[in-house]
Amino acid sequence: MKKIALTLAQLKNIILEKEYPEWKKMLSAVNCIYIITDRKTGKNYIGSTYGKEGIWGRWKEYAKTGGHGNNVTLQKLYDQDNNYPNNFSWSILETLSITISSYEAINIEKCYKQKLGTLAFGLNNN
Repeated sequence: MKKIALTLAQLKNIILEKEYPEWKKMLSAVNCIYIITDRKTGKNYIGSTYGKEGIWGRWKEYAKTGGHGNNVTLQKLYDQDNNYPNNFSWSILETLSITISSYEAINIEKCYKQKLGTLAFGLNNN
């Protein structure tokens, strides 16, 4: 799963259009630290998942909202140009247990944000 790099079209196809059972099974079985890369600017967004739906549940929100997933920074880009999320790609940096607590997942996420500089130079704002 760490080799995944999905475009918005691929994400929508896998999650909304076809709902591939093997993808749903694998992505629902783990939580993770993920990265969204803006291929136009090179900026990154780091996120984490924690909950019973795993990464499938979070990425489903990105697919349903046209790529912004109700994230403030990504939504601003979407509001300026609703095709902008076509520049994004979604990847998994690290898989986490499906039972991980929000506290643990967020702390790992914070570490990645610091290492990759996404607060100062990327798309994260918290």
